[in-house]
Amino acid sequence: MKQLLITLITSLSLHANLNAQTTIAFTYDAAGNMIQRQVLVIPPIPNGGARFANTPKDSSEIAPPLNFKIYPNPAQTYVNIEGELPKEVSEAKWQLLSSTGQVLKTGTYNGTLQSVSVQDLKSGLYMLEILYNKKQRSTYKIVVSN
Repeated sequence: MKQLLITLITSLSLHANLNAQTTIAFTYDAAGNMIQRQVLVIPPIPNGGARFANTPKDSSEIAPPLNFKIYPNPAQTYVNIEGELPKEVSEAKWQLLSSTGQVLKTGTYNGTLQSVSVQDLKSGLYMLEILYNKKQRSTYKIVVSN
């Protein structure tokens, strides 16, 4: 009887949330480590009503990340960063992270070709993160093969 009741409650809750919208948000500290994960389930509105949750305050919050050229990949001695910054941004910060999220190198990028030395790093997978706005960043996987 207890198992039947649990099954019935589970089935009803799954059916009720069938059309629910799920949003997952992540928060990172300055070093690039994830410090919070939040799951938000928005139940459907009866009779097909519309619901807007977490509506951005300005267009900079919904702009897609910029696509920089990061090459060569895999790299042995250096990695190049190339690409344009948004018009309202004069420089961006970049950081090279280990696979555990440890910040290994940092620098600034002004929109012109820049080389980052990786010859002192061990072979492995790294992340290059370019922060060009308080709300926007582009992240790239880099393989170092020394």
